[in-house]
Amino acid sequence: MKPGDIKIIDRVSAVEAIKRLNEEDLRFLNHMIVERLKLIFQVRATTLMVSFTRAC
Repeated sequence: MKPGDIKIIDRVSAVEAIKRLNEEDLRFLNHMIVERLKLIFQVRATTLMVSFTRAC
């Protein structure tokens, strides 16, 4: 797959794009999603800890 072959505009186009990915691209996308989720959870936990610290 060449960069720029797929453009995701909304969820429907995302589903269609995912259907066209091969195994290697799906594994890469999975890795990127997992890393992004970890970052989101880390930011959320940090925000909660800061809020808790300020409340004490």
